[in-house]
Amino acid sequence: METFIFIVLNIAFFVLMLFYISNNLSEDRLVEQRLAKQIGLILDNGEANTTFFVDISEGAKVAKDNEYTGDIFFLNKSSGEIKFQLSRKSGYLFNYFSDYNITYSITDRDAQKYLFLVLGEKNG
Repeated sequence: METFIFIVLNIAFFVLMLFYISNNLSEDRLVEQRLAKQIGLILDNGEANTTFFVDISEGAKVAKDNEYTGDIFFLNKSSGEIKFQLSRKSGYLFNYFSDYNITYSITDRDAQKYLFLVLGEKNG
């Protein structure tokens, strides 16, 4: 009986582990993570009165492939959070630490999507 319980628990553990791995290694999840971390590093290492263009075409393509039509980029300035969401799932949240006055917009240029970031002066 103990052997049976041991085998059942091992099978359950491996099924859960495979589910977790397959869920986190999907293309949309990897692209969400990469873009959120890239933007977070830009915000943390940028200087005041700097403008950045970040190509987010890959994220827009993944969102289109997932038939997701909502906003793909969110910036919560009060909590210092960046979120990329490329499907109906929860998306990927990344924290940044700088306290610049940040403005952003998503623009189309030459059939590509760009995130246009402007780092203003630090909040006081």
